[in-house]
Amino acid sequence: IDGPVGFVLYGVSKDQQSTYVSKLESVRKQLDTWEKVPIFPTKSDTVSLGTAVLGAVSHGRIATLTEGKTKKPKAQLAIRMQNVATTAVGVRMQYKKDGEWIEKTLFDFDRRVPAGPYPLELNAAECAAMRSTSDSTEMTEEELLKAIKDHEGRKGIPRREEAALEFRLQIMQKFSREGEWAYVGNPVYPLTKEDGDDENKRIACEKVTLELSVDPTGMISQAFVGELESVVQANKSARNSKLRYYLGVILAIAFFGGFLVKSYWEERSFEHDTKRLLAYYKHVVPGSLADGDENNARYLVWKYRGKRHKLWKRLEIKYGEPVREVHEWEDEEEGATSDEPQEIDLDNEETSEKEKQGTPPDSEEETPDL
Repeated sequence: IDGPVGFVLYGVSKDQQSTYVSKLESVRKQLDTWEKVPIFPTKSDTVSLGTAVLGAVSHGRIATLTEGKTKKPKAQLAIRMQNVATTAVGVRMQYKKDGEWIEKTLFDFDRRVPAGPYPLELNAAECAAMRSTSDSTEMTEEELLKAIKDHEGRKGIPRREEAALEFRLQIMQKFSREGEWAYVGNPVYPLTKEDGDDENKRIACEKVTLELSVDPTGMISQAFVGELESVVQANKSARNSKLRYYLGVILAIAFFGGFLVKSYWEERSFEHDTKRLLAYYKHVVPGSLADGDENNARYLVWKYRGKRHKLWKRLEIKYGEPVREVHEWEDEEEGATSDEPQEIDLDNEETSEKEKQGTPPDSEEETPDL
């Protein structure tokens, strides 16, 4: 329906109804589309009754009970009123100079108001991606994201600057469901800013956010939010941000990895010194209470953590024997074993040689000539 649904006369007397009805009929005759719009007169006490009902509801005098599955019955207001939008609000965007306008609805009819702010993100990479295709409306979301990624980075700076300088946006409003869009204000260039040195020159910006709101009366408010960095500055900022991110990751890995390495090294050093102390007791004071007592050895190593040299020095003073590594004790044992004289049974060797030659061994033992 293009026009009002009906005319309602609130709180008029019977004498006044005829006057208002005649005025409304004269208005309907002037507009062809309003000829069939009905007129609904009400009683004179409609306003007073409605005011009384709303007052009773607001004070909780009139309520309805609602029962849930698990909760107790709860009282709710008998009448709840919410404002809804009687108009639709949208934007139209143009990516190429003298190109096609693409319309987008942001707030549709019957939306609760106040509504917003609705953030609409605008960036130069998306504009460049929309310009690169002949029919941007048929692009899927994955194709659009891939095209945006292709235009990012240092290589896509010229294309992004050109797209930002030519991108235009305009707010629209529709007053009837089947009506046409009415344009609010003039088209703007949201991805540009004025040059401080030259007022007639515009600088291309990387991104900005349009925040759109609608109040209960249907008034539209807009605001552009963002730092308005130029395309070159935004590219440098993104690169520096990426470097800071990877540097932070490396530092975090080094920080926590250092704790792991330190813990591993301390545990390994603790076990090594415990074995070293047990080997010392075994070779210096064998058979004592400390010999083989692993718990005592672990306690002493833990007690002298960070100052093991003092422990070794005290042991050397007490027992008069230097503290060696475990393998040094083993090497000493092997050396002592190798220094013992070896007995050679020459008779067996001679007997074996005679047996090989088929000669029976002599019955008498022969003394070797040394």
